[in-house]
Amino acid sequence: MSRVLPNAIVGRAFRILGVRNERLEADLPKMVDVGRQKLYGFQHEDGGWGWWFDDLSDDYQSAYILYGLALTEQAGYEIDDGVMQRGADYLRGRLPRMDARTRAYALYALATAGHGEPETARLLAGEVLAGKVTNFDSFSRAALALALHEANEEEPARRLIDSLIATAVVREDVVYWNTGLADGHYEQKTMSSSVRSTALALDALVQVQPKHAWIPSIVRWLMQQRSGYAWSTTQETSYALLALADYVLSVEQSFSQQNYRLDVNGQTVAEGTFASSSGQVRVVVPGNRLQAGENVVRLLHSGNGRLYYTVIARSYTRREAIAPAGAIGVRRSYRRPGGGPITAPLRVGDVVEVQLTITLTEPAYYLILNDALPAGLEGLNERLATTSYAARQWWEPAFQFGQYPYNRKDVRDDGVALFFGELAAGRHTFTYLARATTAGVFHALPAEAYPMYRPEVWGRSAGDIVPIKP
Repeated sequence: MSRVLPNAIVGRAFRILGVRNERLEADLPKMVDVGRQKLYGFQHEDGGWGWWFDDLSDDYQSAYILYGLALTEQAGYEIDDGVMQRGADYLRGRLPRMDARTRAYALYALATAGHGEPETARLLAGEVLAGKVTNFDSFSRAALALALHEANEEEPARRLIDSLIATAVVREDVVYWNTGLADGHYEQKTMSSSVRSTALALDALVQVQPKHAWIPSIVRWLMQQRSGYAWSTTQETSYALLALADYVLSVEQSFSQQNYRLDVNGQTVAEGTFASSSGQVRVVVPGNRLQAGENVVRLLHSGNGRLYYTVIARSYTRREAIAPAGAIGVRRSYRRPGGGPITAPLRVGDVVEVQLTITLTEPAYYLILNDALPAGLEGLNERLATTSYAARQWWEPAFQFGQYPYNRKDVRDDGVALFFGELAAGRHTFTYLARATTAGVFHALPAEAYPMYRPEVWGRSAGDIVPIKP
């Protein structure tokens, strides 16, 4: 879903705001269709979804996927009614056994998909407002308020919004909800974060109390958390885009022409006018316009409305060697199949065993170990009865499902990625096979490891140079 949802939300935003982008409009249908078909195939017999094709159905994950498919449909893409119905039936059957937070999100997903359960939502809201539910976080309050709003239950929705407002952090000109990492295992299962919670709270305010004075301050904080062109994770980006698109739509009628000018070191490098609230512009300042040391950037704005901006600085250095870095220790080595050292030059056709070792100081959840292959090597895929079986030595056991500690292995043209639902603290070593296919001297970028929903916890190996002879 993390691949489909951001694309669907971009398509939804384009549709409701009337934004045009020819390249994205051409690419989005293909990207959405690939993800949509994969989600159809991942649906389990009970109607739910898990994290992978062959695990158990998970209540939160099923709600997340049903919600994402509903937004995909809102973006104008066709969604199989049977898939939606089976997913809704699964969630309805599981509602009594869910914890209150997951139930709130499931009710929001059901309402978004057109399968609302207003009576259950009212009962849960009554328990929350009466203080009978503990640990009911800001994300869950916003989700439940939106579920009630979808059912035209405005009175309990407004009361939930009031209780949500009471927990906000107010600092100078910004407002946000700080969830941190205090939710323990719940956080690891549901990808909770301050950005995601603040984005859904913003969406709830925009829809339930659109005139609230805090809304611009929430938008300002949310925009400050953006890194480059996105937020830290696909979930954060998805919910932020969803909320910001609804916010832009809500202020469209009060928007009038506004002007901007960008000065760098006293010289104007760009200026222009926005005629709508969905206007945007990208200004690239070439390196030769910058000076050694301090540079002064001034952005001037006039007109009715608010101008949001991001300043991104990038630099590239030429180097032959890349050193290891990061809090997660990552080491990579190339060996002969079976673990023996490579004592003679690799030649085209040789099979190589790539050994990856990672060291964790604390348990990691939903971790990716991604190894970039040099251009002269091609990963061998055990799922195919072709090159992988041809490369298997007589002493190697045949592949059997479940024998590996990772949940999924993706073999791509440019690398191999291993996905782990949970990995304990300590040292772990993994191997995969690759074949030398092209002669030359190739640079191998470092292998990287990071939890999908905590990208600030990260590590990389050293880079390598791989010579391959004809």
